[in-house]
Amino acid sequence: MDISHYHLRGSDHYDSLVEQDSPNGVHIYRPSKNARTFFAVMGCFMFIMGIWLFSKSLPDCIDVLKGGPSVSSRVVTCLMPVIGCFLVISGILSVRVYWKRILTLTTNAVQVEFMYGLKTLKFDDILGRRSRATQYGRCTVLVPKGKHLRKLVIKEGFVVDDFYRDWLALLPDLDTADKEKRRAAGKLHFWES
Repeated sequence: MDISHYHLRGSDHYDSLVEQDSPNGVHIYRPSKNARTFFAVMGCFMFIMGIWLFSKSLPDCIDVLKGGPSVSSRVVTCLMPVIGCFLVISGILSVRVYWKRILTLTTNAVQVEFMYGLKTLKFDDILGRRSRATQYGRCTVLVPKGKHLRKLVIKEGFVVDDFYRDWLALLPDLDTADKEKRRAAGKLHFWES
């Protein structure tokens, strides 16, 4: 699937949505400023709490390891610095979302960069899309043609434009295709009609 012809059909409205530092034809989408600010503030809070918990619990942990109370209290005391480290790392990753949670449509691929890295799926490798509900909201799952390729999950929260919505509508809807197959076979549930 090549979206370059689709971009040429668009108006200057699409060009205004391309970030200043991105190459022509690349559309970059981010979460809203409020959502990114929330992640940054929560990340800073977790980072500070993690450092505080680690610094307060480490001396007690060292004392307990030298010998002291029961095994269960040793485990709990030694677990506190570990929880502090976990909070520090989680805080850093949450602050990273402010800059790194990006959805990019290039001329031949879709890329999603999130807290833990970058995932890319070429348009030619996309079989279709599915819609899934998660505990945090709905997401779009791009299903690849080959089994050796990994699915690409696009979570809600990105501020998108008509270009993205039109591109997504061009992809085959695998949920609707499955529903039509079940309808034709007479296996459609009454709540799906």
